Amino acid sequence: MRVAALAGAVLALFGSTSAAGAARFVVSYVGSGSYRTIYHSEPPNPGGAHDTNDAHDSSTQRWNLTFSEPLSVTGARRTRALSGATGSEWATGQISHSHVDGLFAADDAHLSCHVRSQTKPAARLNVSIRAGYVGNSVTIVVGNPVADALALLPTACPGQGDSLDGLLDSYYAPGFSFATGYGPAVWFQTAKVVIPVAALERRSSFSVKVRSTAANAPPTDCAVREPAIERCSTGGAWAGVLSFREHH
Repeated sequence: MRVAALAGAVLALFGSTSAAGAARFVVSYVGSGSYRTIYHSEPPNPGGAHDTNDAHDSSTQRWNLTFSEPLSVTGARRTRALSGATGSEWATGQISHSHVDGLFAADDAHLSCHVRSQTKPAARLNVSIRAGYVGNSVTIVVGNPVADALALLPTACPGQGDSLDGLLDSYYAPGFSFATGYGPAVWFQTAKVVIPVAALERRSSFSVKVRSTAANAPPTDCAVREPAIERCSTGGAWAGVLSFREHH
Protein backbone atom coordinates (compact mmCIF):
# COMPACT_ATOMS: atom_id res chain seq x y z
CA MET A 1 0.00 0.00 0.00
CA ARG A 2 1.51 3.35 -0.99
CA VAL A 3 1.72 5.87 1.82
CA ALA A 4 1.99 8.71 -0.67
CA ALA A 5 -1.26 7.71 -2.32
CA LEU A 6 -2.95 7.52 1.05
CA ALA A 7 -1.74 10.86 2.27
CA GLY A 8 -4.33 12.94 0.45
CA ALA A 9 -6.92 10.29 1.12
CA VAL A 10 -6.96 10.43 4.84
CA LEU A 11 -6.90 14.18 5.12
CA ALA A 12 -10.16 14.31 3.23
CA LEU A 13 -11.56 11.87 5.74
CA PHE A 14 -10.39 13.70 8.84
CA GLY A 15 -9.29 17.18 7.83
CA SER A 16 -12.44 18.67 6.34
CA THR A 17 -14.52 18.88 9.48
CA SER A 18 -15.89 22.28 10.34
CA ALA A 19 -17.67 23.97 13.18
CA ALA A 20 -20.93 23.29 11.40
CA GLY A 21 -20.57 19.54 11.92
CA ALA A 22 -18.88 16.35 10.83
CA ALA A 23 -17.29 15.47 7.53
CA ARG A 24 -19.33 12.71 5.89
CA PHE A 25 -18.12 10.37 3.15
CA VAL A 26 -19.80 7.66 1.10
CA VAL A 27 -17.37 4.71 1.06
CA SER A 28 -17.27 2.04 -1.64
CA TYR A 29 -14.95 -0.96 -1.92
CA VAL A 30 -14.20 -3.10 -4.96
CA GLY A 31 -11.65 -5.86 -5.36
CA SER A 32 -10.81 -9.46 -6.13
CA GLY A 33 -8.56 -12.26 -4.97
CA SER A 34 -7.53 -15.86 -5.45
CA TYR A 35 -6.18 -18.59 -3.22
CA ARG A 36 -4.71 -22.08 -3.67
CA THR A 37 -3.70 -24.99 -1.42
CA ILE A 38 -1.90 -28.18 -2.45
CA TYR A 39 -1.82 -30.95 0.15
CA HIS A 40 -0.13 -34.38 0.09
CA SER A 41 0.15 -37.05 2.77
CA GLU A 42 1.38 -40.64 3.01
CA PRO A 43 -0.01 -42.10 6.25
CA PRO A 44 1.44 -45.51 7.06
CA ASN A 45 -0.52 -48.75 7.28
CA PRO A 46 0.88 -51.38 9.69
CA GLY A 47 1.81 -54.45 7.68
CA GLY A 48 1.23 -52.83 4.28
CA ALA A 49 1.94 -49.96 1.91
CA HIS A 50 1.13 -46.41 2.95
CA ASP A 51 -1.96 -44.55 1.77
CA THR A 52 -1.50 -41.59 -0.60
CA ASN A 53 -3.78 -38.59 -0.24
CA ASP A 54 -3.76 -35.53 -2.48
CA ALA A 55 -5.76 -32.32 -2.68
CA HIS A 56 -5.42 -29.53 -5.24
CA ASP A 57 -7.96 -26.87 -4.21
CA SER A 58 -8.36 -23.24 -5.19
CA SER A 59 -10.82 -20.37 -4.86
CA THR A 60 -11.55 -16.93 -6.23
CA GLN A 61 -13.34 -13.97 -4.65
CA ARG A 62 -14.79 -10.68 -5.92
CA TRP A 63 -16.64 -7.82 -4.26
CA ASN A 64 -18.31 -4.55 -5.19
CA LEU A 65 -19.68 -2.86 -2.09
CA THR A 66 -20.98 0.47 -0.84
CA PHE A 67 -21.28 1.02 2.89
CA SER A 68 -24.88 1.56 3.92
CA GLU A 69 -24.17 4.73 5.91
CA PRO A 70 -21.75 7.58 5.25
CA LEU A 71 -18.59 7.58 7.31
CA SER A 72 -18.86 10.53 9.69
CA VAL A 73 -15.81 12.05 11.37
CA THR A 74 -16.01 14.93 13.83
CA GLY A 75 -13.42 17.10 15.48
CA ALA A 76 -13.78 15.03 18.65
CA ARG A 77 -10.97 12.74 17.35
CA ARG A 78 -12.84 9.57 18.25
CA THR A 79 -12.66 6.32 16.32
CA ARG A 80 -15.50 5.91 13.81
CA ALA A 81 -16.78 2.60 12.49
CA LEU A 82 -19.25 1.49 9.85
CA SER A 83 -20.79 -1.96 9.61
CA GLY A 84 -23.03 -3.18 6.82
CA ALA A 85 -22.98 -2.65 3.07
CA THR A 86 -25.00 -3.17 -0.08
CA GLY A 87 -23.72 -4.53 -3.37
CA SER A 88 -22.46 -7.95 -4.39
CA GLU A 89 -19.97 -10.58 -3.29
CA TRP A 90 -18.95 -13.61 -5.33
CA ALA A 91 -16.84 -16.68 -4.54
CA THR A 92 -15.87 -19.86 -6.36
CA GLY A 93 -14.13 -23.02 -5.20
CA GLN A 94 -12.38 -25.81 -7.11
CA ILE A 95 -11.94 -29.14 -5.32
CA SER A 96 -9.82 -32.04 -6.62
CA HIS A 97 -9.10 -34.86 -4.16
CA SER A 98 -7.76 -38.40 -4.46
CA HIS A 99 -7.13 -41.26 -2.04
CA VAL A 100 -5.03 -44.27 -2.99
CA ASP A 101 -5.38 -46.94 -0.34
CA GLY A 102 -2.23 -48.87 0.51
CA LEU A 103 -4.15 -51.97 1.59
CA PHE A 104 -7.39 -52.19 -0.38
CA ALA A 105 -7.58 -51.03 -3.98
CA ALA A 106 -11.37 -51.06 -3.72
CA ASP A 107 -11.10 -48.13 -1.31
CA ASP A 108 -9.32 -45.90 -3.83
CA ALA A 109 -11.38 -42.79 -4.52
CA HIS A 110 -11.32 -39.52 -6.43
CA LEU A 111 -13.63 -36.54 -6.51
CA SER A 112 -13.59 -33.14 -8.16
CA CYS A 113 -16.10 -30.34 -8.50
CA HIS A 114 -16.58 -26.61 -8.93
CA VAL A 115 -18.75 -24.70 -6.46
CA ARG A 116 -19.82 -21.06 -6.43
CA SER A 117 -21.85 -18.54 -4.48
CA GLN A 118 -23.21 -15.02 -4.85
CA THR A 119 -25.00 -12.81 -2.37
CA LYS A 120 -28.55 -11.65 -3.03
CA PRO A 121 -28.90 -8.15 -4.52
CA ALA A 122 -30.93 -6.74 -1.62
CA ALA A 123 -28.91 -8.37 1.15
CA ARG A 124 -27.26 -6.36 3.91
CA LEU A 125 -23.65 -7.54 3.80
CA ASN A 126 -21.39 -7.95 6.81
CA VAL A 127 -18.29 -5.84 6.28
CA SER A 128 -16.81 -3.17 8.50
CA ILE A 129 -14.47 -0.19 8.27
CA ARG A 130 -12.78 1.59 11.18
CA ALA A 131 -11.23 5.03 11.01
CA GLY A 132 -9.65 6.85 13.90
CA TYR A 133 -6.76 8.77 15.40
CA VAL A 134 -3.51 7.63 16.97
CA GLY A 135 -1.91 10.67 18.53
CA ASN A 136 -1.59 13.19 15.71
CA SER A 137 -2.07 10.56 13.01
CA VAL A 138 -5.04 8.77 11.49
CA THR A 139 -5.69 5.11 10.73
CA ILE A 140 -7.97 3.15 8.39
CA VAL A 141 -8.70 -0.59 8.64
CA VAL A 142 -11.26 -2.56 6.61
CA GLY A 143 -12.46 -6.07 7.40
CA ASN A 144 -13.31 -9.12 5.30
CA PRO A 145 -15.29 -7.99 2.21
CA VAL A 146 -16.50 -11.47 1.20
CA ALA A 147 -17.64 -12.97 4.51
CA ASP A 148 -21.19 -13.53 3.27
CA ALA A 149 -20.17 -15.10 -0.04
CA LEU A 150 -17.77 -17.46 1.72
CA ALA A 151 -20.45 -18.43 4.23
CA LEU A 152 -22.71 -19.39 1.30
CA LEU A 153 -19.99 -21.28 -0.59
CA PRO A 154 -20.29 -25.09 -0.20
CA THR A 155 -17.30 -26.54 1.64
CA ALA A 156 -17.68 -29.96 -0.02
CA CYS A 157 -18.69 -31.31 -3.40
CA PRO A 158 -22.47 -31.66 -3.81
CA GLY A 159 -23.64 -35.14 -2.87
CA GLN A 160 -20.20 -36.07 -1.58
CA GLY A 161 -21.25 -37.78 1.62
CA ASP A 162 -18.29 -38.67 3.83
CA SER A 163 -14.90 -37.04 3.22
CA LEU A 164 -12.30 -39.10 1.39
CA ASP A 165 -10.17 -41.09 3.81
CA GLY A 166 -7.36 -38.91 5.19
CA LEU A 167 -8.59 -35.65 3.66
CA LEU A 168 -10.67 -32.65 4.71
CA ASP A 169 -13.73 -31.72 2.65
CA SER A 170 -11.84 -28.77 1.16
CA TYR A 171 -8.67 -26.71 1.48
CA TYR A 172 -9.57 -23.69 -0.65
CA ALA A 173 -10.51 -21.22 2.11
CA PRO A 174 -8.45 -18.01 1.88
CA GLY A 175 -5.86 -18.00 4.64
CA PHE A 176 -6.06 -21.79 5.07
CA SER A 177 -3.94 -23.27 7.85
CA PHE A 178 -4.01 -26.20 10.25
CA ALA A 179 -2.93 -23.73 12.94
CA THR A 180 -5.47 -21.55 14.72
CA GLY A 181 -5.53 -17.79 14.31
CA TYR A 182 -5.73 -17.68 10.51
CA GLY A 183 -8.51 -17.75 7.92
CA PRO A 184 -10.53 -15.33 5.78
CA ALA A 185 -11.13 -12.75 8.52
CA VAL A 186 -7.38 -12.33 9.04
CA TRP A 187 -6.39 -12.81 5.38
CA PHE A 188 -8.69 -10.06 4.06
CA GLN A 189 -8.19 -7.46 6.79
CA THR A 190 -6.33 -4.48 5.40
CA ALA A 191 -3.11 -3.34 6.96
CA LYS A 192 -3.49 -0.45 9.37
CA VAL A 193 -2.28 2.69 7.67
CA VAL A 194 -0.97 5.38 10.03
CA ILE A 195 -0.33 8.84 8.58
CA PRO A 196 0.52 12.13 10.36
CA VAL A 197 -2.28 14.67 10.02
CA ALA A 198 0.26 17.45 9.44
CA ALA A 199 1.54 15.70 6.30
CA LEU A 200 -1.82 15.51 4.58
CA GLU A 201 -3.56 17.77 2.11
CA ARG A 202 -7.24 18.52 2.05
CA ARG A 203 -9.39 16.67 -0.53
CA SER A 204 -13.12 16.01 -0.88
CA SER A 205 -12.80 12.68 -2.70
CA PHE A 206 -10.05 10.13 -3.09
CA SER A 207 -9.27 6.45 -3.56
CA VAL A 208 -6.99 4.13 -1.62
CA LYS A 209 -5.36 0.98 -2.99
CA VAL A 210 -5.23 -1.92 -0.55
CA ARG A 211 -3.85 -5.43 -0.96
CA SER A 212 -2.93 -8.63 0.83
CA THR A 213 0.02 -8.44 3.21
CA ALA A 214 2.60 -10.94 4.41
CA ALA A 215 1.69 -10.07 7.99
CA ASN A 216 -1.80 -11.57 7.56
CA ALA A 217 -0.71 -14.62 5.57
CA PRO A 218 -0.69 -18.11 7.14
CA PRO A 219 2.44 -20.29 7.17
CA THR A 220 3.19 -21.33 3.60
CA ASP A 221 3.52 -24.97 4.71
CA CYS A 222 -0.03 -24.86 6.20
CA ALA A 223 1.45 -25.63 9.65
CA VAL A 224 0.93 -29.36 9.02
CA ARG A 225 0.59 -31.43 12.18
CA GLU A 226 2.76 -34.36 11.04
CA PRO A 227 5.52 -33.07 8.77
CA ALA A 228 7.07 -36.53 8.51
CA ILE A 229 4.14 -37.72 6.42
CA GLU A 230 2.48 -34.48 5.25
CA ARG A 231 3.46 -31.80 2.75
CA CYS A 232 1.44 -28.71 2.01
CA SER A 233 1.75 -25.35 0.28
CA THR A 234 -0.77 -22.55 0.53
CA GLY A 235 -1.03 -18.92 -0.53
CA GLY A 236 -2.71 -16.33 -2.69
CA ALA A 237 -3.26 -12.63 -3.18
CA TRP A 238 -6.00 -10.03 -3.23
CA ALA A 239 -6.21 -6.36 -4.14
CA GLY A 240 -8.88 -3.71 -3.86
CA VAL A 241 -9.70 -0.03 -4.06
CA LEU A 242 -11.47 1.98 -1.39
CA SER A 243 -13.22 5.09 -2.74
CA PHE A 244 -14.32 7.98 -0.54
CA ARG A 245 -16.73 10.59 -1.89
CA GLU A 246 -17.95 13.54 0.14
CA HIS A 247 -21.58 13.11 1.13
CA HIS A 248 -23.79 16.20 0.74
